[in-house]
Amino acid sequence: MQGNLKQIQLPEVLQFISMGKSSGKLTVSTRDSVETTLMIKSGKIINSTALERQRRLGDLLVHRGILRRSVLSQVLSLQRTVESDKRLGQILIDREIVSANTIRDVLKLQLEEEIWNLFGLDDGEFRFEQVDEDKLGDANLQIDIEPLLLEGTRRQDEWRKLVRLLPSDKMIPIANLPKDRDKKFKPTPAEWKVLAQLNGRFNIRAIVNRAGMGRFEVYQILAEFIRRD
Repeated sequence: MQGNLKQIQLPEVLQFISMGKSSGKLTVSTRDSVETTLMIKSGKIINSTALERQRRLGDLLVHRGILRRSVLSQVLSLQRTVESDKRLGQILIDREIVSANTIRDVLKLQLEEEIWNLFGLDDGEFRFEQVDEDKLGDANLQIDIEPLLLEGTRRQDEWRKLVRLLPSDKMIPIANLPKDRDKKFKPTPAEWKVLAQLNGRFNIRAIVNRAGMGRFEVYQILAEFIRRD
């Protein structure tokens, strides 16, 4: 199965695959020749090449405040010299540095973010190839497609409003807190994470990476700051 995203949108393709409980690789190619492949087993998404390419597990854990950079460096050194046959995640679990549930949750969030980003594509090509399940790799994650589609639709509606306020991730937002903020401004923990990055040097893309949160959530918080100003 293959086609153009102008004619068939990605959510429709994923819904068809989910209903058929199919297994295989769904490759999406953009106009600038960037390819992302989703590995799907029995109608559930288990991995993505975007997850491997854009941000490795160690960086994800550091950005989210789960793992210190110094500890990551030590574990990576251990992986290179002693346990080269193991993945980073497995070493962290075996040595009880990070729990298996935490690693799974972090990877799940990142994979969902990558998929939601694909939902915004309206130009490009897709191709689905059926593949034997044993050739798709381990299913450390299993993401149901139907709830993903519902959340993706909600996000797309909200995203159109957000990009009107923040049209480019190269913008550099600056904090302008009210003098009486102790009485009127009570940031949530998530808002504090974003506020901590507003130093006049980091653009929105850098803030997303350093805050350890999803892109959509960071945009929502920045937009709320603008509305309050």
